[in-house]
Amino acid sequence: MNKVSTKKVEVPTSFCFFADDYHEFKNIQYYLKKYLKLNYSFEEVGCNGSYEAVFYIGRKPKKLIQDIKKTYKESEEC
Repeated sequence: MNKVSTKKVEVPTSFCFFADDYHEFKNIQYYLKKYLKLNYSFEEVGCNGSYEAVFYIGRKPKKLIQDIKKTYKESEEC
């Protein structure tokens, strides 16, 4: 019988992701769920040549999202 090697990893409760097309965020969400069984939600926070979204599990990181959106208000290009 073969032994399966396992490793423990820490999954961040939130992270930022940059993309050239905002449609990519749905793809990332799909792949996280399908292949890693992780149910991340996301909110697009701005665009300045590329799009940025905050992905999160559990409670929405409102302060983080608000702070990032504030940085985009003056330089909104997309």
